[in-house]
Amino acid sequence: MFLSFLAFVSSLTALETPPAAQDYGKGMEIHIEREFDVPAEQVWDALAHDYVGIDHWASIVVASTEMQVEDLPEGFSYDPEAPVVGRIVTTGFGEVSETLTMYDEDAMQLTFRGGNLPGMIAYTQNTHTVTDLGNNRSLLTFDIYMVPSGPAKLMKRKLRNRFQENLGHHMEELEVYLLTGEPAVAAP
Repeated sequence: MFLSFLAFVSSLTALETPPAAQDYGKGMEIHIEREFDVPAEQVWDALAHDYVGIDHWASIVVASTEMQVEDLPEGFSYDPEAPVVGRIVTTGFGEVSETLTMYDEDAMQLTFRGGNLPGMIAYTQNTHTVTDLGNNRSLLTFDIYMVPSGPAKLMKRKLRNRFQENLGHHMEELEVYLLTGEPAVAAP
């Protein structure tokens, strides 16, 4: 009976780890959500239909360009239903690719996997979901699975807190952009 329970718990753990991340070791999950006084379709349009346009509203992104199939990092695949393969964003950490690995227009959900990551991150996968709350309100959730590498493995709690803080700021910037059509802060 106890062995059956252990097998069950092990299977649950394996399900939480994205298959592509299993070779990178134990990761961590980050969940953040925010309600917007904006229709879900408008939020989805900014995140999905203008996926490459993240540099219009996210201050951390200096530039964003559309990724082509030939730009895919080795071992990555993209969802052919997505409007683009992905994007290459330039930040203070350098260029990072964000490949759309899952795209569901009806569910207003997309997942992207990061490539060419900073040395402290071995793997990252981000799922964005937009939910219609009615009355021109929506809920945006970010669910991130990340595997730190090197010394960052020892600072998981601090790293998680920092990411949650930054993602909260990221959502605030998106809300300002959705409400005003202008970025919350000027890009550097």
